[in-house]
Amino acid sequence: MRRMSVLVLTVALPLWSCHRDARLDGASMFSLHESTGAMKRELKLSPADAAALDGAIDVLVGDDTREMLAANEASGEEPSPEARTKVEAKVLAPVDGLTFGEVITAAAEQTNRELEGLLAELNEYETIAGEHQQHLDRIAVVRAGYGMSLVTRRSWIDLTVQNGTDQTLTELLFDCRLLDEGGSLTREQGTCPAVFPGGVAPGATAIAQSYVGWESEPRPTRSVDARPIRAYGSHRAVLWQVPSELDPRETGAIGELKNRVAVVDGSLRQLKGVELPATN
Repeated sequence: MRRMSVLVLTVALPLWSCHRDARLDGASMFSLHESTGAMKRELKLSPADAAALDGAIDVLVGDDTREMLAANEASGEEPSPEARTKVEAKVLAPVDGLTFGEVITAAAEQTNRELEGLLAELNEYETIAGEHQQHLDRIAVVRAGYGMSLVTRRSWIDLTVQNGTDQTLTELLFDCRLLDEGGSLTREQGTCPAVFPGGVAPGATAIAQSYVGWESEPRPTRSVDARPIRAYGSHRAVLWQVPSELDPRETGAIGELKNRVAVVDGSLRQLKGVELPATN
């Protein structure tokens, strides 16, 4: 299994502390908006640093703010100005009174913790995938033949598999490649499902046909490489699965985690790239 190697950046941003520093006002959504704009103007923030400030505020209170707005909309009732301000002040309390340096630092520390948690979760899922791969390796593809109707141009793969696991298989999903020129050239690729209505008992061999929709014609020089990436048991319960190398829609939890890691790592790098003014 390929493991994503992401640098977890240690947050060591210096706090910018000066009694004259511009500070965020979290008394209400309006005051936060106004004080954020004032901070950008007073500090003459570059577009990149201004974007980092917005991102830092979103890290610290964005989720709670969106939940608050969604709850207000779902209730169907317009709260009184006093009640609205009270709720907003509670939600925005984590950023109230923070300077530019403080909000960037707090967001970077929180983002770093999130990244570490995601990496730990990703490592756990990859360990499980490694164990699943060992089971999938016991499913042998005895034959994979490619065919196409010259009339309908419909294409398929005839798959013969031998079940070397201790579980009865009812369906398999493969990463399939149509190879040419001795395997050096990939003509087509994608995931290929194969269903076995009667099931494939441990030690048994079975044949299934998978329609693929490929446009390349069969030739003697072309062969199919099929590798199991998911196996189902009775009632279509997933027995083992690993991410597809060919279809980003079939990467499962590991693919989702890797995408999330990339996003959070990018946010952290943006925050780390902010040049904070020197302490007075």
